[in-house]
Amino acid sequence: MRHERPVPIEREQLGFAAAAKSAFAFLLSHGFRVVDEQITWVRYESNILFVNVYHGRSSYELGLEVGVLQNEQPEVGYPMSALLQLDDAAEAARYLDRTAITTGGVQAGLSDLSEKATALGLPERARDRDFFTTLARQRRERVEAYHFDAVAARTRPAAEDAFRKKNYALAADLYDGMWHRLSPTEEKKLAYARKHAKRTT
Repeated sequence: MRHERPVPIEREQLGFAAAAKSAFAFLLSHGFRVVDEQITWVRYESNILFVNVYHGRSSYELGLEVGVLQNEQPEVGYPMSALLQLDDAAEAARYLDRTAITTGGVQAGLSDLSEKATALGLPERARDRDFFTTLARQRRERVEAYHFDAVAARTRPAAEDAFRKKNYALAADLYDGMWHRLSPTEEKKLAYARKHAKRTT
């Protein structure tokens, strides 16, 4: 997919709101209504759901997010990449919001976004109770994976240094702290460090 390179431009000239309402007009037949409209933002709501269609103010990226209306709790919206992950993790990993800096680019990008939404079965599918439960679980898993990756990246150099210096007690502690991300070689080093740490204590 071609992505247009952002350059300074008068946002009003792009006609985003009108193009978004045209591309997502199908939502109106599913009980949604437009409740907010700005030059980079159109928000739809039904009795229980919301759909935000946006054009990034600095990134010029076209995107959407879907979520459940909340009375008092913070609102949680799920972007297209999260929705795609429900059916195809590989496609979700490849997906990037399309940038658009011309009227034609905005219209084409919104049309593509609308087609992806309907192909995913929105908004009907979002009314399934398990839909947002699954999205929330996947989000927790992504946050957890990011945490484990960050811990491993931070800990691995120190663990390798301790092992190389034969400070096996410290190496064992450090490898233990990143056990979610141990490679097969690091698992062997952990076992070795544990064994030899006991001999030196």
